[in-house]
Amino acid sequence: MIFSTYTFIFTFLPITFFGYRLLNTFKLHTVAKAWLVLASLYFYSQGSGSFVLIFIADILFNLTIGNLIMRANRAGSTGVKRLLLGIGLAQNILFLGYYKYANFMIENVNMVTGHAYSLVHIALPLGISFYTFQLIAYLVDCYRGRALPTPIIDFLMFVTFFPQLVVGPSCITATLCRKSRIRSSRCSIEPI
Repeated sequence: MIFSTYTFIFTFLPITFFGYRLLNTFKLHTVAKAWLVLASLYFYSQGSGSFVLIFIADILFNLTIGNLIMRANRAGSTGVKRLLLGIGLAQNILFLGYYKYANFMIENVNMVTGHAYSLVHIALPLGISFYTFQLIAYLVDCYRGRALPTPIIDFLMFVTFFPQLVVGPSCITATLCRKSRIRSSRCSIEPI
């Protein structure tokens, strides 16, 4: 789904907006956030449907690693903290590298070695660079002690929010921590 389509403008956006407002009117703030996460995942599925479950698993992996890094921070375990950051960074870089550069690498290996390895037919997931760099920034913020433990619904909202998922900007974790604690039914143009 593209932002400029009639489906987005006249169907998806009004249903998402009014659903969110209605839930907040009844003080169902967590349910309202869940509504936006589901709407964002639906939006994402329109462009990369087969990738949604991998996307969710990637987000949950990074949340888990981030929480473990924060726990190691509190315990003063510098070595564990570094190891966890290394694991998280390696996973994100390999993930991004596979989807964006696998065929490029195969083509170069074929050119240099003279072999004819088959190219992998990979569908590039929507917004993979934006959300991968956002997850990397989150892990680095956890490592530096700038992130606070965050409820899963707020973290899902932070990463999946459809207006910024595809075109950015990547948000800093401090913004997530501060805004996720706001419990207001007023509408804001800033992403949570």
